[in-house]
Amino acid sequence: QRQMCIRDSQNGICIPKNYLNKFKISPIGATLVCAEGGSAGRKIAYSLNECCYVNKLVSFQPNSKIIPKFLYYYVLSAEFQFQFRSALHGLIGGVSLSKMKNFNISYPPLAEQQRIVAKLDAAFAEIDTAIESSVDTVDSSRLVLIRLRDELFSPDEDEKPTWSSCKLNDILKLPPKNGKSPPKELQSDEGTPLLKLSAVTGNVFDAKKSIFTKASVDKTAQYWIENGDLLITRANTRNLVGHVAIVNNIREPVMYPDLIMKMRVNEDIVSTKFIHQYLMTSNIRQYIMLNAKGANPTMVKINQLVVKDIPVKIPPISIQKKLLKLIEEIQTEITILQTTKLQKQQALIRLKQVILAQELQSEAA
Repeated sequence: QRQMCIRDSQNGICIPKNYLNKFKISPIGATLVCAEGGSAGRKIAYSLNECCYVNKLVSFQPNSKIIPKFLYYYVLSAEFQFQFRSALHGLIGGVSLSKMKNFNISYPPLAEQQRIVAKLDAAFAEIDTAIESSVDTVDSSRLVLIRLRDELFSPDEDEKPTWSSCKLNDILKLPPKNGKSPPKELQSDEGTPLLKLSAVTGNVFDAKKSIFTKASVDKTAQYWIENGDLLITRANTRNLVGHVAIVNNIREPVMYPDLIMKMRVNEDIVSTKFIHQYLMTSNIRQYIMLNAKGANPTMVKINQLVVKDIPVKIPPISIQKKLLKLIEEIQTEITILQTTKLQKQQALIRLKQVILAQELQSEAA
């Protein structure tokens, strides 16, 4: 689903005035589009304020023939989205500015644009109110899960003597290994499956998030994944780097890219599922974000040493099983709640698309 919003300046960073000349500035009334990564073409915003923007965003600023808000709605339309998806390329997925400049746009006279914008503004405002209620419920349940995970995977005072402290590398059978990313020009509609970064982002493994490569491969190399492997992203934004997922349900050889590391846990010491949950706790997330390096805030990285040195605390196997059972039961209940609310939210978002299509198609007709 496309994420539509009216963008204000409350949730960014403030650039001091004496540094503004080093940044690109998007004016009031511009449409901002994410051009690269898992959110490419899906995160779209209309800006109510002048703002600086990073290199993964594109700022669309119309000429006098098009009302700024109409351009925003057009970017959300099926016509623009089809052109964007057709132009996507690369392992991470993105569309270059040069390609976007050649996209076609359909627009009516200014008076008709004003009528369409007024009607869509009114309809979308009502739908946004209903969506906000659903989002608040889902966000609250996610926060509950984070707090419960932090509590369950931190030993109480009387339990501390039974929990052993070590580094992540001490409980691995296979230490972190980077994958391989074949040249982009060898990507194809068929060939060897290659995971995308998004296959791990979100801490849930999704083999469907992959591409194919025609590159020659070495079947004995270490860049293949197996069910049960633990994967961790080594590059992304600071909030997304270091996401972890357990490989499951793959039935054919699959490669993993250079932006992901593969590990195998020593199951004689600790359950892979336990470590997966442990690496999502707030303390570990803070450790990873603090140790992620890079001049570009939209693509910071962690290296193998950072991952090897992650501090872990391991309880006895019996306690591991008990904690996993509890967290899985909690996750199941929260998933049921989230699914219900998300279904409502997605239905409302689809309603936006229907209204948008009706207005723009009726204008074209």
